[in-house]
Amino acid sequence: MQQEEVKSQDEEEMILQQMMKEEGDDVKEEPLPEESKIGKTLSEVTTKTVIIMVLIVMLSVPLFTFDTYAEESTSFQIGLDYITLFDSNINGSGFTTAYNSYYNRHRNLNTPLIFIAAGNYTFDDPNVDNTILRSNEQVVIYPTKDDLNSTYLAIFDMRNNTQLEAVLSIIQTIFICICLTVGAVVFNKDANDLVIGPIEQMMVKVQRIAKNPLEAAKEEENEAVALKKIEKEEREANKKACCKV
Repeated sequence: MQQEEVKSQDEEEMILQQMMKEEGDDVKEEPLPEESKIGKTLSEVTTKTVIIMVLIVMLSVPLFTFDTYAEESTSFQIGLDYITLFDSNINGSGFTTAYNSYYNRHRNLNTPLIFIAAGNYTFDDPNVDNTILRSNEQVVIYPTKDDLNSTYLAIFDMRNNTQLEAVLSIIQTIFICICLTVGAVVFNKDANDLVIGPIEQMMVKVQRIAKNPLEAAKEEENEAVALKKIEKEEREANKKACCKV
C-alpha cells in the first residue's frame, strides 16, 4: 500500500511539472512598443537642456567661491609664534621689532588686527568691541606653545570676509533660481511645441470637420496651397542669396 501511495504521488508531481512546462511554453513575451517620434524628439531635447544646465551650474561654481576673491592669511599664526621666540627677553630690541612688524603688517588688512597681547605690549582697537562679535566674525590666535597661551593672544576682525561669503551665497541662490526658471520655461515650451500644440490643432480640425466637412476640406486645400507657395518663395529667396554670395 505504501509503495502504491508513493508511486501515485510521483505521478501527480510529474503531471503538474508537465502542465507548468506547457503553460510556460504557451506564454510568449510581447515585444516592447517602439518609441514614438514625438517621444524621442522630446526626450532628446530634454536631455540636451538638462546637460546644458548642469554644465552652466558647474562652470559657475568658481564664481561664487570665496577663495576666488580672497585668500586666508597664514601669517596670523606664524607671526605670533615668531614673537614668542623672543619670550626670554621681552624687553629686548628683538622682541620689540617682532611685535611692531606683526602689528604693522596686520593692522591695515581687509581682516584687521583688533586685539593683541604679547608680553608687556597690549593693543585693543577702541572702534571694535570684540566681545560682541560672533564666533564666525572673529579669529582668535594662540601661540603653538600651550604654556604661553596666557600671555600671548591675537584677535582679528573677519566681518569683511563673512559679508563677502554671505553676498556670494545670495548671488549663487539667485543664479540657481534663474537657471531653474529658465529650464522650466524651456521644458514647457518644448512640451507645447511637440505635444500640446499639435493636439490642439488636431482638435480644431476635428471640430471644423464635424461642423461642415466640405468647407473644412476646402480650407485644408487652401492652407496646403498657401504653404507650398511660402515654401517656394523661401527656396527662391535662398537661391538668390546664394547667387549674390
